[in-house]
Amino acid sequence: MTRDEILNSLDGRFAGGQPDEQDEVIGWIATFLASVEDNEKLVDIDWNVVIPAKNSSAKQFHFPPLSSEQQDVGRKPWFIFMSGGKMGKDKFVQTFMHELAHVYYKDGKIPPEIKESQHWQPIIEVRADLQMEKWGALKSKFKADTYLHCDKKQWERYFPNSMSQEEAKEFAKIGNTAQIITQYKNKYP
Repeated sequence: MTRDEILNSLDGRFAGGQPDEQDEVIGWIATFLASVEDNEKLVDIDWNVVIPAKNSSAKQFHFPPLSSEQQDVGRKPWFIFMSGGKMGKDKFVQTFMHELAHVYYKDGKIPPEIKESQHWQPIIEVRADLQMEKWGALKSKFKADTYLHCDKKQWERYFPNSMSQEEAKEFAKIGNTAQIITQYKNKYP
C-alpha cells in the first residue's frame, strides 16, 4: 500500500491529543508503514490508537461499530494506548510498532500451557522487539530502552524472578506462538 492509501485507511482510528497532534502522528505512522513490506497485513488488522496530549482533558470518542464481516468471524478491535506524554517522531513510531507487534501476534492472555506465568511476558516483549526491528522501526538512539537490548540490571527490574534475557530471546526468535509453546513445554514439562 502507498502512503496515501494507508492514510485513507487510518481515518477514524485515532483518538486523543489535539487535532494537529493527531494529524502529525497519523502522518508519521502512514509514512513508516508505507516502508514496511506486506504493510497491508498490518493495516488490515483492526486496531485503534489513543495518543497522549499536552493540555488535554478527558473526552469521549466513538469508534465505529464492528462491520457484519467482523462480527461474523468474531473479530474485535485492538486498542493501543500510547502513554508517557508527548514523544518525538522516532520514539513514537518505535513505541507504536512495538505495540503493533503485540497486536500482530495476538498477544493477550497467558496460554494455559505456560506453567510458569512469569515466563510469558519476557518472551512476548522480546518477540515484539524482534518484530519491530525486522520492520525497521528500531532506532539506535533508543536501543537501550528495549527489552531486546537492555542491560542485565534493567532486565531484572523488568522481569524479576523470571527467565534470563538470553532464554527469552531463544524462545522469542521462534516467532510463531504455537511453536514457542511447544518448545516451552519441551523445556519445562
